[in-house]
Formats: sequence, C-alpha cells, structure tokens
Amino acid sequence: MARWKSTVHLTDLHDAHRNGTMTIQEVGKQLAIRLKSNMYAKHDLLDEIEELEDGVEDVDHYDSILHNIYDFGDYGHRIWIETIGGRK
Repeated sequence: MARWKSTVHLTDLHDAHRNGTMTIQEVGKQLAIRLKSNMYAKHDLLDEIEELEDGVEDVDHYDSILHNIYDFGDYGHRIWIETIGGRK
C-alpha cells in the first residue's frame, strides 16, 4: 500500500458542483486555494494553480487540469487527491 505524504480533499467541492451549488469555475478556484496550502504541491503545481485561478472554461478543461494534478501526486510526490468519500 502506498504511503501518502498528504491529501487534498475534493469530495465536498465535487459534490457541490454535482448538486448545483458551485459552478465548475468556483470549484477550480477552491482547488487552487487548497493546492496553495499544500506544502508538497504549492511550488511545483504553479501552472495548474494559475490556470485554476484564471478560471476553467468547462468541466473538460477542469478534468484536464485535474489529470495533471493526479499525475503529479502519483509519480514520486505521494499526494493523494481524494475525490470520493473523505470530508464533507
């Protein structure tokens, strides 16, 4: 089993988007805030953070950025990106 250094929780954001209380642009901005507060991600994901802060165009654009973040977390950085379960 992998040992993760930290976790970025997204369940609440994705649930809010799914139930219509947050736009995907708001979700992106909140994700940027969470990444900036993560000591393992805030310096290495500057491009992704900036793209999220500038405003994602749509769900596909958000998914593309999230894919890069997943890859970063998985490959040597040990950051778990939690999208199901976790805090609500």
